[in-house]
Amino acid sequence: MKTFTFFNLLSVFGPLRLAICGLLLIPAAVFAADDQETSGKTVDLAQVSVLGIKLMETEVKQVRDHLWAIGGFTQARSTLQQVNVDRFFSRSRWRDSYYVEFRYNSVGKIMSVKRLYRPYSTETVNRRSALTTREIALQLVKELGQPAAVVSRGWGGSLRYPSYRWEDDKMEVILDREGGEKLGNIFVEYRVKPQTPEQSPYYVEAQPPAGQRRI
Repeated sequence: MKTFTFFNLLSVFGPLRLAICGLLLIPAAVFAADDQETSGKTVDLAQVSVLGIKLMETEVKQVRDHLWAIGGFTQARSTLQQVNVDRFFSRSRWRDSYYVEFRYNSVGKIMSVKRLYRPYSTETVNRRSALTTREIALQLVKELGQPAAVVSRGWGGSLRYPSYRWEDDKMEVILDREGGEKLGNIFVEYRVKPQTPEQSPYYVEAQPPAGQRRI
């Protein structure tokens, strides 16, 4: 009767074990490739643009004029008369997204930009399966570099998913799902960190004294 030792077992299950390990290492290899592309690359998030808009330099009127000029979006009627928020629904641009939303302070400086993705798209990947945060992160890495943090979120098991964050002293970029749940729609949000008093979300322009005409 043949006796199985530890080495016998390795010889029997070795190929299967290697195959399983190979599958587990595929995601790491994908990020490793991106590490090589972005290694040593420092990205100034203040220079990042959304739809050609520099978030640290552009104000509300310029945002509206630019999106009107490039076309492909329709502004939500509920935000037409708003001073602190604009929401533009996708029509012929960014068809993998529901909308892009800009938020401003009282003098029109951009505070944040949020892009809400549709659950399914063939623009990001050539298939009809649900989008994942990882797939979108791989696209953002090309522009933003490696994320500062990756956090596992959700309720555990198959309902967990990775959330990504890029950050420097001028801006924070969050890639997550609504509600912090795997079934929530994916969004990317760019949050400006105020560098001057005028960029504060609570800044209010000084008013001239009563009776004095404003020039």
